[in-house]
Amino acid sequence: MEHKSPFLQKFSIQEKFTPDVWLATTDDGTEVVVKRVFNFNNEKKTKNLRNEVRAGQLLKHREGVVQFLEHFEDPIFDCSFLVFKRIEGQDLFSFMEKTRFKPLKEDEVKTLAKQLLGILEDVHSAGIAHLDIKLENIMLTPSTNKLTLIDFGLCEIVSPSGSERVSSWVGSPDYASPEILMHRPYDPFLSDVYSFGIFLFTLLFGQLPFNFDDKANNLLVFKRQPAIEWPVASEVSVEARDLITKMLESCPVERISLEKMKKHPWFTSEPSANLSITCGLETSFSNTMVVSEQESCSVAM
Repeated sequence: MEHKSPFLQKFSIQEKFTPDVWLATTDDGTEVVVKRVFNFNNEKKTKNLRNEVRAGQLLKHREGVVQFLEHFEDPIFDCSFLVFKRIEGQDLFSFMEKTRFKPLKEDEVKTLAKQLLGILEDVHSAGIAHLDIKLENIMLTPSTNKLTLIDFGLCEIVSPSGSERVSSWVGSPDYASPEILMHRPYDPFLSDVYSFGIFLFTLLFGQLPFNFDDKANNLLVFKRQPAIEWPVASEVSVEARDLITKMLESCPVERISLEKMKKHPWFTSEPSANLSITCGLETSFSNTMVVSEQESCSVAM
């Protein structure tokens, strides 16, 4: 049934990316993305929605983060609407998929990784842990080679000091940290570092570092993840491999922090100038711009 909320009358719906995510224009022609979230008196969904709205407000003017515009609750349909500024470009998963997951050049990855490191530092300093870092939630704008982090639907609002532990068992299984998969209270900032490590590995090698079933089984039986599956035929530097190993450390207290990552040799060396990362990238809008919570599930073993 078509949604008839009065709130939507202020927009002209241009395209439906999913049943609950739409491209729309305002009266002045500005393109926005409207995301609908049904409440259903669900405590978890209510918390996630509250956190996403609060994160949008706290990060509204931060560079590299999707710009949150407004939020509206519709008590008649028991749902909420979130409105975001449209981002030109494509999510990195779609980009890699188009190239059949051909690994990017190491200097290209370093350029992207430095951006994401800065974005995450900014987000964490505001007391927000994203908890769903993955290729699908990072947009690349071809005209500028700039990254934008999207979809804070699973985020946690915590103290910027990093002293808090959370117990929300969420995220995308392939990117989820061992402590999340084992249902242990965890430092959400260090879980973001782990997911960042999966992100780096995937761009550099064109594949995931673990088979998920093997990883889940090892965590269940041995309480540690299996060894990283390094591709044999690869020229990725020793420094990059060392950094990824530190980011994907099973034990969170031994995992490298964002602060220490900045000082790692891989990050302190400069990439080549004038890199063109977006070769062949269409200037199209990704369906995963503000992907609904259903796309990233609670993880369990």
